[in-house]
Amino acid sequence: MGLNRLVKIELLFTGTSSQISIILDGKITRHENIGMGIEFRNLDLDAFFHLKNLITYNTNKIDTVKKKFQKFVEEKNREI
Repeated sequence: MGLNRLVKIELLFTGTSSQISIILDGKITRHENIGMGIEFRNLDLDAFFHLKNLITYNTNKIDTVKKKFQKFVEEKNREI
């Protein structure tokens, strides 16, 4: 998968009593042997919080993740 390629991603969140599916548009910003980075586009508020929670609950760098999400929100607020 090449850099800057536009992709469509489906994330499935499965709980004990429900399943949520979120389909996102994105752009590949990093592709390495250890993983890839995707810039998500056109996130609605629910999708944003589901992603934030998914990443926060699956990292050992919670403070870093919180700072990055805060920075993202601040940048988006400046665009408005």
